[in-house]
Amino acid sequence: MYQKSTITKTVAIELRQMVQVMGAYKGQLQLCYEE
Repeated sequence: MYQKSTITKTVAIELRQMVQVMGAYKGQLQLCYEE
C-alpha cells in the first residue's frame, strides 16, 4: 500500500513536470507564429 502511494506520487510529479514543459513549448510555438 505504501509503495503504491509512493509510485502514484512520483507519477503525479512527473505528469506535472510534463504539463509545465508542454506549456512552455506551446508558449514558444505561439511566439514563433506571432512573429
